[in-house]
Amino acid sequence: MPRRRRLRSCGSPIGTTYSLRVRWAIKPARSAERIASLRENGTTIDPEEIAHFAAQAANWWDPEGSFRPLHQLNPVRLGFIRQHLVAHFGRNASSLRPFEGLNLLDVGCGGGLIAEPMTRLGFAVTGIDADRNAIAVARA
Repeated sequence: MPRRRRLRSCGSPIGTTYSLRVRWAIKPARSAERIASLRENGTTIDPEEIAHFAAQAANWWDPEGSFRPLHQLNPVRLGFIRQHLVAHFGRNASSLRPFEGLNLLDVGCGGGLIAEPMTRLGFAVTGIDADRNAIAVARA
């Protein structure tokens, strides 16, 4: 049975309550042996994890697909990020593009679910990801 969580929005509109139904299976944490093996090979990139997300690349932007929980969480997540970056950079919170003239690096951007809205907020965004398929989706 899926768990239900109640999340309070940090962004606009103030006080909006979002409901998130968590439906994805959480993968077991990598074992210490697996992490050590990756490091011995000079990387922290796990090919199994890349393959897992690459297989779902076509679904990144489908709000009803396998990334639905992420889409449901995104308004709260973006509000939180926006609020803290406005405060950090001393930007006008009422501006539609408060981050005009700033650069943002999104490491592990996936399909661009953060990179795209950050661009609309004025950032010049560079997204990087170990999965070529995710980069193609983010570009599109």
